[in-house]
Parts: sequence; C-alpha cells; structure tokens
Amino acid sequence: LLAVYRTSARKLQGLISFGECFDPTIQRKFLGSPTRKPVIQLVKADKRERKLTYSGPLAPAALSRWIATHSVALVQDLSTESSIESHMAIGVPLFLLLMPDSYEEELGELIVHFRSVAARVREKLLFGYGFKDTEPWPQFAQQLGIDHSSTGAFWMIVGSDMTPTGRDWSTAWLRPPSLGFQIYAMEARGKETAADVTEEKIWKFVNKFLSEVERFSPPDLLAGQVEVEEEEAEAVHAAPQGAEGDAAARNYDKLLRERLSSLQMNFNSGIANVKKALDDVQDSPQQLRGRIPSITSTVSNMELRLKKDLLDLKRQLTNVAQNKEEL
Repeated sequence: LLAVYRTSARKLQGLISFGECFDPTIQRKFLGSPTRKPVIQLVKADKRERKLTYSGPLAPAALSRWIATHSVALVQDLSTESSIESHMAIGVPLFLLLMPDSYEEELGELIVHFRSVAARVREKLLFGYGFKDTEPWPQFAQQLGIDHSSTGAFWMIVGSDMTPTGRDWSTAWLRPPSLGFQIYAMEARGKETAADVTEEKIWKFVNKFLSEVERFSPPDLLAGQVEVEEEEAEAVHAAPQGAEGDAAARNYDKLLRERLSSLQMNFNSGIANVKKALDDVQDSPQQLRGRIPSITSTVSNMELRLKKDLLDLKRQLTNVAQNKEEL
C-alpha cells in the first residue's frame, strides 16, 4: 500500500499536497487510534467530508483517480472563475447544471437529488452548478453556445479537451495549458422548474452518457492499473503456448478494436463540436469570422488527440508483431 501511495503522490504532486505520518500521537488525531497497517486518508477543509479513507484496489491509477475526484466537493458551487478552472483541470468530465435565478429558492432540495446521483458515479463524473445570468457565467455560457435570451436550465457534461473518457490516470497529472469547453452531452430543460427535477431524471441523463463512454474506456481506466516489474512482464510474454496462445490472440484483437473505437469516438466528437460552432452562426454568417479562432482551437485539439490515438494504435500493432510467437 505504501508503494502504491508514493507512486500516486509522484503523479499527483501538481494537484494536491501529500504527506506521511509515523507518529502515534498524530495518527490518533486523524484515525482515533494509532494504526498497525498503512492507511490512506484524504483530509479536506470540508464540513461535510472532513476525512475520507481509501478502500479501493491497490493500483496507482485507481488510487490517483480516487484522490483527484474526492479532493473536491461532491457537488460544487461554481461561482468563481478559479473554481470553474480547477474543476475543469482535474481531468474528469463535469456534469454542469446551468440554471436561471428562479431556481435559487429551491436550490437546497435540488442539490439533494444531485448529491445522490453524484455519490454513485463520483470517480467517473464531477458535479457542479452555476446561475447562467450571474457572473462569471454569462461569458462562459456564450462559449458554450447558450443564447442569453434562452429560458430554463441546461444540463450538460463538459470537459477541457476532446476526451470524454477522462484522462489517463497512469500518467502524471499536469495542469492543461489552456482550459476550453468541449460539450460531450447537453439537454435544454426549457420551461422546467426546480420542482420538476427528480433524481430519476438526473440519473437517466448521467447513465446514458456513461453507458456510451464506458464502451470506449480502456480496462485500466475502469478498474485501476497494477504496475508490473519488467522481469515479470518478460516472463508473461514468454509463457503463452497452445490454448493460451489463442487467448492471447483474442486479447490482442479486443485491445485493437477498443483502440479503433476510441479513435472513431474522438474523431466524431471533434467533428460534432466543429459542426455545432458552424450551426451557431448559420443564421448570422457575418459572425463566422469572429468564431474562427475558437473553431481553429477545436480543430487543433482534435488533431493532437487523433495523432496520439494513431500513435497508440501503431504501438499496439507493433506489439502484436513483436509477440507473434504467442499467436
């Protein structure tokens, strides 16, 4: 457990602070009594969640994702630019509730529904809300393509890049150089009032998105990834024979298909975002010139993501060729 913790600490040191405690007195303060085995605990300045203890898989990727997604509030009031940027930078898609000021009086009851759903999918999706007519949201709403005269609330799942499956938690966390909005899913709730919102409606929207995304998520993103020593890896590659070779071939086929599906999804997502930007100015083509920088940025992000996917695909094909004795 200590080795997994230290590996995750190295990967996430740019996100939060890490420390180790061997003093029984201090351990008693945090745990109630001195511990006889390693315990990973997240301590926050949060009245609802002061201390959280990790109990998941002993894998750096799984622990890193848990730390990152639990370091923020279960449902965050995104009323400042800094809170918006910090949530967008974590690397997990964000369920964003943009609502009219009329929702404010019933916000307490509304958040109960969102907290209930958020608790079920916390490691896959962050939750936050803002009032679309209150700063700083009017300017961000414009980036999201929401007309200032629109009524009702908007439910959307957004990210800072074109990766709806979230970041790769087996790599070190680095703050993105720029934070734009990419829309993965969106529903305009029209004249729906806060009283009309139910947990079932929220879950249906969230589950639909996650069901689509998880088909393209690599297994290590969903279940964590155990780091294997090179000597062990070499022994594994040398082992398969006969029936085991058939299993290896099926596994390679599965991984290649998953990579192709991810490549296709990222391409389709990029095209959809470009098309949406063009649709927004279809009735006023004179505004197209002003939208060119943001469209160019979207295309550039799409290009970088596709290049990475293609390199990963070539790497997987090379791995299959190098391990042909397994097939």
